[in-house]
This record gives sequence, C-alpha cells and structure tokens, in this order.
Amino acid sequence: MFGASLGSFCSAYIERYQQGVSIVKGRSICPSCHRPIKGYDLIPVLSFIVLEGKCRFCGGRIPWENFVLEVLGGVTALGLFFVYGLTGEGVLYLFVLAALLCIFLIDMRTMDIPHALNIAIFVLGIFSGFLFPHISWLDRGIGLVAISVAMFLLTLVVPHAFGGGDVKLMGAAGVLLGWQALLVAFFIGLVIGGAQGVYILKVQKRDKKTLFAFGPALAIGIAISLFFGHNIIDWYIRLLF
Repeated sequence: MFGASLGSFCSAYIERYQQGVSIVKGRSICPSCHRPIKGYDLIPVLSFIVLEGKCRFCGGRIPWENFVLEVLGGVTALGLFFVYGLTGEGVLYLFVLAALLCIFLIDMRTMDIPHALNIAIFVLGIFSGFLFPHISWLDRGIGLVAISVAMFLLTLVVPHAFGGGDVKLMGAAGVLLGWQALLVAFFIGLVIGGAQGVYILKVQKRDKKTLFAFGPALAIGIAISLFFGHNIIDWYIRLLF
C-alpha cells in the first residue's frame, strides 16, 4: 500500500507539473468535470477498480496511467521488501526509483527535468552516504563533478548538447552512486540515447538538429547502476585482466 500510494503521488506530481500547478496546492480533481475527488475515491489501485476507471460524478475516464503507476509502485515496493526487508536500504531505493520514474516521464513529455527532482536525488544521495559507507564521501564528491562538469563544458562548446537538467541530474546521481558507478550509469545512458538518436534519424527521418530528451536514458542508466553498477565494473575488470 505504501508503494502504491507513492506511485499515486508520482502520477499526481507528473500531471500537475505538466499543468504548471503545485503538488501541494488544492485537492485532486477529476480531469473531465474538475470536481474535487473524495478521499474514499483516492485509495490506490482499489478505487480505480471499484469505479471501473471512471469519475463517480460525471463518468469521465480516469487516465490509465494513474492505475499503472499505482500498481508499479506497489509491485516495486513488494519486490524491494522481499530482497532487502524493511530496511533503510530498501526504502531509499524505493524513493530513488520513484524520483527517476518521474524524471523519465516528465522529461519525455516536456523535455524538462524539475529542479525538485534533482534536489531529491541529491538529498537521497546524502542519506545513502550513511547507509552505504563502502562508497566513500570522497568518491561521492568526485561523482558530484566528474560527469556534470564535463557535460557543462561540452554544452558551452556545442550548444544544446545537454540540457541543464541533465547536467544537474548527473551531479546529484554522482553523490548517490559515487564516481565509479556513475561512469557506468552515464555509459548506459549514452548507449540508450545513441540508439534513440539513430531511431529519430533513420526511422523517423528527422533532421540532425532535432532535439530529444536525454533525461530518460540517463534515468535508466542510473537505475541500473544503482543495483548493478559495481557488479558491472567487476565484470569489466575481469574481462580485461
């Protein structure tokens, strides 16, 4: 239920950010008739099923995305509980994945990464420093600037090479992952982003100057590196030597 509630919050945050409305302003409303939704109709997953995906008042359709994100949040929380138990580690991972999911969907739709989400990743990175002492504060400090500064400098030379949100995201992720796992995250992001660029050029026949959101690729890379970054590094070292 906690994970499903977090998924519901993510759905509301994404929708309100696109509308330019604060998440803390006012109650949830029906997207069709704009009437406030009663508290008993905001129970994650269950309310959508009981109401058959419709507003109680006007019968307007409730976006399926709400239901999907609630289920995804619940399943993710359950999976983390089975692996990590009710620990700070599992809770931290849940919040990081929720923030990355919001970044993925918002940037995909608006080509913008909210400052609040980058700050959230940074704060979670600070907390992780106390939960995961095997990643030193020095490694986290290096991670803060290792990729983000290089991206910023490249943007000065090649305008629009990266967005400001992308630069800040990698800085925040460096505090979370440390510089070694951050390199893995960035490499995965480059591979995914490169494949996306090829698709846009070859399949969609778009112009080479076409801009596309790079945040979703980085978010995927960060999520993978969060769980498997050091394993990938160990595998790569064994492959070389």
